Amino acid sequence: MTKFLLPPEVEEYRAVFEQTQVESIRLEAKKGHTGPYDSKFGGEPYFPLGFQYPLDEDGRPMKLLAQINFEDMPTLENYPQYGILQFYLTTNNETYGLDYEPPHQQRYFRILYFEEVLGDEEKIVSDFSFLPEKKPNDEDFPIESEAKVTFVKQTEIISPFDYRFDKTVTVPSTVWNVDVQCKYEEMQDAFHHKIGGYGAFVQQDPREESRIDYSHYTHLLFQIASEDEIDCCWGDGGVANFFITREDLKNKCFDHVLYNWDCS
Repeated sequence: MTKFLLPPEVEEYRAVFEQTQVESIRLEAKKGHTGPYDSKFGGEPYFPLGFQYPLDEDGRPMKLLAQINFEDMPTLENYPQYGILQFYLTTNNETYGLDYEPPHQQRYFRILYFEEVLGDEEKIVSDFSFLPEKKPNDEDFPIESEAKVTFVKQTEIISPFDYRFDKTVTVPSTVWNVDVQCKYEEMQDAFHHKIGGYGAFVQQDPREESRIDYSHYTHLLFQIASEDEIDCCWGDGGVANFFITREDLKNKCFDHVLYNWDCS
């Protein structure tokens, strides 16, 4: 069992925290050129000829935010073991495709999954000149650089930002105060790129107190945080998350994913 760091004030409640542990995949990104089959942030996607390229509701081509080739990634329960998953965002608004009514409706973001990956590069798109050109100091897309992604499997315990925290972690309020929570947040380091595990939020978990019940969106499909080294910034240094239900994840159905990003 992994020995998690905890603030000394809650050490006696270690068993309560450890019961929440789950496996996740940490994504490490390094700026540089990528190929069509690589796991990446930014850059050009793997895209088979003959498929409709994703357009936003206004009919404009969207740009690739991230691409995950599951054959590159260590296995994670319920997540695909093969195929390529892609996340696209519009470049047509300053909210990076976030749609509040409702946030799972893919009008200005899109998620595509190619279960069968074509190895013949003559059968995939090589010319993406139709995509919007990048403008100087472009603030309409959260990532400016292309970066190749590698994966590290990890085990983590619940984030204090998660909507299930208060019901799961039964620590007396006389012990769990603001100072202790801040220590816990620093020790758990939830603000990084990852697949699976618990999400991080600058403001509030979108699955909490929402007009639509998203409590069954229990799985973190993908999280990408602001990172200077790859020129990625959500607002003034926030984080973006994509959540999915367990059933949809197991069935490789990515049509109803909950997308959220926030910053201070």
